[in-house]
Amino acid sequence: MYEELKEKTDYFVTAILSHSKEKGYKFNMFNVGSIFWVSFSDKKSIRRMDEIDGDGMKLFAPFHHALLERGVYLGPSGYEVGFISQAHTKEILTEAAHAFCEALDETI
Repeated sequence: MYEELKEKTDYFVTAILSHSKEKGYKFNMFNVGSIFWVSFSDKKSIRRMDEIDGDGMKLFAPFHHALLERGVYLGPSGYEVGFISQAHTKEILTEAAHAFCEALDETI
């Protein structure tokens, strides 16, 4: 089960990062197992809250709002993590990744 959750999370994060890199956005996503988090920076690694760029977090509120408009709920703070669960199918993750990409396009 845990390997499947990791694979789902990798799929989700990779889809969003591909879009972000293609567009040249100053945005990154990280994941461990089924946990993921976002950063409006080009840092290659963020493992602790104090490593998050506070200036980049100014983009989190409009990004969060854009996700809500698309039916995707992410925790209301840029310092929180998200989770992929067994209930998330590949189709759901594809739709959510598409919503993330649209929200990035609107926000950045």
